[in-house]
Amino acid sequence: MNTPGHAIVNLLVLGRRDRRSLFAPVAFGALLPDLPMFVFYAYEKSWLKTPERVIRSEAYYDSGWQAFFDVFNSLPLLALGVLVARQLARPHAAVLFLSMMLHTVCDLALHREDAHQHFFHSRIGAFKVLSLTGTPATMAVSFLRSR
Repeated sequence: MNTPGHAIVNLLVLGRRDRRSLFAPVAFGALLPDLPMFVFYAYEKSWLKTPERVIRSEAYYDSGWQAFFDVFNSLPLLALGVLVARQLARPHAAVLFLSMMLHTVCDLALHREDAHQHFFHSRIGAFKVLSLTGTPATMAVSFLRSR
């Protein structure tokens, strides 16, 4: 799915007409997981003058860049963001993280060759394995019911 497609899907799923103030966090949360890739491309192409074929075949797969991408697409980190935002009574931040999670869940189903480490990267931190049962999806449903 392309980046604008994520915004459309997220607004359809998470947007509510009676809560228009949440449209901006939903839209921004839908775009934020792809933002590191735009930063990567701009840096490699404009700053380093890396040739297009090297960007697509080598630079993109560099472990440093992959770790940068993975942080913005990590379901455990995003779930933690939702929990902290809920604890601090910040509904806009919670919706932003939920929107990022929805983007990431859609990517799980659609990306094969260029998938991210959606359950955080084991060489960076503590989350090695996380079951889908009763985690982000359950939290998202629970949060939406509480609104």
